[in-house]
Amino acid sequence: MLMFAHARVRVASLVLSLCGCGLVMPSADQQKVAAACGGEAVAGTSAHERSGDGFAVFTRPSRDAPYEWSVDGVHFKLRPPKTLADVNTVFCLDAPEEVAQGDCDFVESSGLGVAGVQVVETSRSKGPSFARVGQRRTARLVDPSTGKTLAEHTITTDAPKCDAAIGEPTAASFRANPPSGISFAKWATAELGVSE
Repeated sequence: MLMFAHARVRVASLVLSLCGCGLVMPSADQQKVAAACGGEAVAGTSAHERSGDGFAVFTRPSRDAPYEWSVDGVHFKLRPPKTLADVNTVFCLDAPEEVAQGDCDFVESSGLGVAGVQVVETSRSKGPSFARVGQRRTARLVDPSTGKTLAEHTITTDAPKCDAAIGEPTAASFRANPPSGISFAKWATAELGVSE
């Protein structure tokens, strides 16, 4: 836990250093731009342009969390703005949602056998049952000068199949990972008219 806290301090120090050098938008401006993900117009930003410049990325890790500026670039050809006036497109990655995709029911069996001889099943009983949980996430491109959504795209990641578990299955064996920002790269670049 201490190592994790130390790493967070290092990242925060790096971001502060980058902001001070003009390489990253100052955090006060990042917070202003995040309001575009909530449908608010952000004063001082530019109107949307179809290009790879002025592209700010914000993610929402959970439904009850605010949108946060992210270094999880959606695509290397989309360049983040360094000032509020440079922002012309905001990429808003909404919080992941769980999608129920059925259950995996297992049977436990026991048997008798002798080394080198086939095991004979002697009993069968109902084993554990695990829910299959997929993840759905929506991304939006927003014009920061108006707060209006320009385009929206949703990706659903399916939960692993019941026969995909290796070893002793657990609930985590049947949960999908949520789509990340990079999952939306092809869609975002096409919407902005930027080649891959």
